[in-house]
Amino acid sequence: MDTTSYTGLPNKLCQGLTSVKATLTTGHMLEKSETTHIDSRDKFNHHMARSVLGIQAPLKLQTELQIASKMGRLPCLPSSRLMLDVLRGTNEDISFDDILNNPREFGELQVDPHLAMDRHDHRPPRSKTARSGADDSTSIDDGVSTCSNISDLTSIYDDSEVGFPTSNDTILSTDILDEKLDIAIEGLRNKDLRTRENSLRTLQTLFSQKYVSELVINRSESLTDQLITCLRKGNESEGKLAAIVTSLFFIQLGEPNDELFLQFRDIILPILRDESKSSSIRKNYAQAIGIICFIACEDISSTVELMKTLETIFSRSYLLPDRTTPIINHDLQELHTSALSSWCLLMSTMSNNLAHELIRTYAPEKIPGLIESNDGDLRNQAGETIAVLYEIARDINSIFAEPPESLLITLEKKANESAKYRGKKEKRLQRATFREIYNSFEEGTSPEFDIKFGRETLEITSWTTRLYYNIFSSLLATGMNIHLKENGFLRSVFNLDDLEIEDIHQSKTNRFERQIANRAAFKVRTQALKKTRANKVTRIQNED
Repeated sequence: MDTTSYTGLPNKLCQGLTSVKATLTTGHMLEKSETTHIDSRDKFNHHMARSVLGIQAPLKLQTELQIASKMGRLPCLPSSRLMLDVLRGTNEDISFDDILNNPREFGELQVDPHLAMDRHDHRPPRSKTARSGADDSTSIDDGVSTCSNISDLTSIYDDSEVGFPTSNDTILSTDILDEKLDIAIEGLRNKDLRTRENSLRTLQTLFSQKYVSELVINRSESLTDQLITCLRKGNESEGKLAAIVTSLFFIQLGEPNDELFLQFRDIILPILRDESKSSSIRKNYAQAIGIICFIACEDISSTVELMKTLETIFSRSYLLPDRTTPIINHDLQELHTSALSSWCLLMSTMSNNLAHELIRTYAPEKIPGLIESNDGDLRNQAGETIAVLYEIARDINSIFAEPPESLLITLEKKANESAKYRGKKEKRLQRATFREIYNSFEEGTSPEFDIKFGRETLEITSWTTRLYYNIFSSLLATGMNIHLKENGFLRSVFNLDDLEIEDIHQSKTNRFERQIANRAAFKVRTQALKKTRANKVTRIQNED
C-alpha cells in the first residue's frame, strides 16, 4: 500500500469535521481476498490508520471504509476504491469537498449510521468472554445500524452488544436520548415485525441502561398505546420483548397508577390464562404482570385477585393426591416458576391479616409440595418462597412462624441430595440454596451479602430483599447499579437513603486520607514480612 497517499487525509478529515461539527470516527476497508497474506495486510492497514490518523481506540475492519457520526450525515462510500480516490484527490469526477458542500447530490454514496441497513452483516463471531456476559434474550441492539461496527464513544449500544457494561465515562446528551427514544417509539408503529422488534430492543437497552424518567413521563401516553398494541398481538418474539419493555417502562415511572395498571392487566391476563398460547410468552407475561402490579397497583383487592390467577397457574405442579409428582414438560415448569416468583413478590405487599391467612393456606403443604418438582429452578424458587413466607410470619408474629418438622426434614434432604440422575451444576445450586434455607430455620440466620455501587453499599440482609434484588437485577442486568444510584423507586424499595452529593474538596480529602492509610498498612505489612523472613533465616542457621 502506498503510505504517502495518507498524508493529505488528516487535513481533509479535519475540514469535514469542521463542516458538520460532529465527532469523527474512521475505519479502514478490508476488501475480500483469497490470498494467503490477507492477515498480514489487515494488520498493516490497521497500523497505518492508527499511526497516520492518531487513532488510539481499537479499530474494526469491515467491508467498507466508513466515516460515521452521531450528530449528522457524513460520507459513507460503499466502494472502497472510490473512497480512496476521493480522499486522495485523484478522482476526476468527485472530490471530497464536493460531497461535504453538496451532500444531497451524492446521496447514493452516503449512509446514515442510525437508519437503514440490513441487519445481515458479516460480523466475526463473538468471543467466549463476550458470550459469558450476555444473554441472547436481552442482547442490546446497535441502534438498527450495520453500516458501522466501529466503537462510537457516544453509543449506548456498542459495549452492551457483546455483553460488556457501558462505560461510566460515556456521556449521553439529553438530545441524543430524546432522539433515540422518539425513533424507537415511531418504530413500534411500523407494520414490519422486524422493525418493531428492533425498536423494542432499543427501548429495552435504553430503559435498562439509563434512568430517563422525565423523557418517559413526557411520552407515557404514546408508549402505553404502542406497548399495549404489541402485547395484544401476542406474537412469540414480539410479545416476549414487549413484556420485558413494559416492566422496564413501569420501573422508569416508579409511581402507583391504578388506572395504568388496569389498562395493561386487561391485556396481559387473557393471554396469560390462554393455554393455547406458548408457555414461553406466558412466562414473560407472568413476570411482567407481577412487577407491574408491585409498582403501580394500590388496590389490595386487585392484587389478591391477581395472586389467585398466578396460583391457578403454578398449582398444576402441586403434588397429586397420592403424593406423587405430576409429569409436566419443561416449558410449563418454567411458566410455573415465573408465576410463583411473581406470586411471592406480591405476597410481600400484603397487610398483616391477609399475610396471616395466606401463610396459613400455602405454607404448611401447598408450596412445600413444589420442592419435589422435577425441575431444578422450580424447586429452588419454591424453597426461597417458603423462606420468604416464614420470614414474613416471624415479622408479623404469626402463630405459623415455626415450620413443621416434616418441612425441616425435606429441606435438609434437599440440602444434601446427591442423586446421580441430576446434573452436577443443578445439584450444586440446589444444595447451596436449600442449605441456606435450612440454616435460616435451624440457626436463625438470613442471607447476608453486600452490593457496592459507586460510593454506596446495598446490604442484603433478608430473604425478601434478596427476592427484590434477584427480580429487578434480572431485568436491569448491568444497568442495576445505575438505577440503584438514580432511581428513587428502587432506592425506596431497598431502603436506601437519599444520595448526598459530596463536594470536590471533600472527595479529594477522603482520597488523600485513604492513600495515607494504605501506605501505613503497607509499611506495617512489609515490616512484618521482613521480621518473618529474618526469623526463618535465624531458625535455619540454628538448625545447621
